[in-house]
Formats: sequence, C-alpha cells, structure tokens
Amino acid sequence: MVDPESLRASALLVLGFCQKVPLLAPTQSVITVVSSRSILPINGNAELTAIVIEESGTPAHNGTLVTLTSTLGTLDPTEAVTGNGQAKVTLRAGIQSGTAEILAFSGSARTEAPITALIGGAAADGMR
Repeated sequence: MVDPESLRASALLVLGFCQKVPLLAPTQSVITVVSSRSILPINGNAELTAIVIEESGTPAHNGTLVTLTSTLGTLDPTEAVTGNGQAKVTLRAGIQSGTAEILAFSGSARTEAPITALIGGAAADGMR
C-alpha cells in the first residue's frame, strides 16, 4: 500500500522540476535595438524594439526572451518575448533629464553598443 503523504511529496517534487526554462537566443545571435524616438520630453515615452537575428540570418524563434536595460527612465516591461524576431517594450522617460543608454541581451547574445535617448533638458543641450 502506498502512503498518501509519500505520494503527495513525490508529486510536489516532480512538479517542482517541471517548470519551464525560458527560450534564449543562440550564442552567435545579433541583437539590435531601435527606438521610435531619440529625443523625449520629461515624462515622454518611446517604443523600443529589440531585433534578434540568429547566426544563420533568420529571426529568433517566437517566444525568445529578451531583457532590456536603461540607465535612465524605466522600461515597461523589462523583459519581452519575440514575435518574428522582435521584442517590444516602452521606455518611460520620467522626470529626470539626461541621456538614457539602452542595451538588450538574451542568453549570451548582447547588443554591441547602447543606443541613446536624450530626455528633457539633455535634448535641448544636444540640439545646440
């Protein structure tokens, strides 16, 4: 006869090992980030698109997890999954002026250099 507590413990152990692992870009993939705007007012928004191309030249598989970071403002969300090789997030500028540097990565694939967005007073300074 099987002890019900042992059976329950075994079921919980199996369920713990069945969690999904995120799909990440292959190592030699290239990630490029583009922004809908390079100059934002205070509290402005820009749509960021991370484009993930695998070494073979094809877009990353749908559902590939991409993480973006910014030195200024906030990203909403900070992680997104690809559809046709593209993952989209929103940069929310906030109330601080300056230059936001944005990078993206998926597994060991990373953007080679950050893109920048000028926010608030930094945008005015950049136009002089």
